[in-house]
Amino acid sequence: MESIEYQTIVEWIRVSGSKRIPTLGRRSYIDVSYEPGGQLLVTGSNGARKTISEDFWNSVCARIEALPEDEKERAGRYADRNWNNPNHFFAPSVPAICRYYQEHQQ
Repeated sequence: MESIEYQTIVEWIRVSGSKRIPTLGRRSYIDVSYEPGGQLLVTGSNGARKTISEDFWNSVCARIEALPEDEKERAGRYADRNWNNPNHFFAPSVPAICRYYQEHQQ
C-alpha cells in the first residue's frame, strides 16, 4: 500500500461524493465526506467525527511510508503510543482511505 497525496483524495471525494470505506481490519467502516473549505470529514461507525487536516494526513502518511509493507494494514501500528501520533482513534482511517482509493482506481 502506498500513501496518497491529501489533495488527490480531497478532490476525489469532492467530485465523486461521500464514500463508506472499510476500516483496516475490514470489520467496520468509516464514512468519508468533503467539507466546505477543502477538508475531509471522517465519521466512524460509532458516530465519532473528525475533520482531517492536511497536516494530520501528512503525519500519518509519513508513518505509512516508514512501516514495513506487511505492517501497513495493521491498525495497531497507527495507534502505537510510542509513535508521536496526534490522534490514535482516527489515524488508521488514513491508510484505510489510501487502500480503498488504490483498490478502486484500477
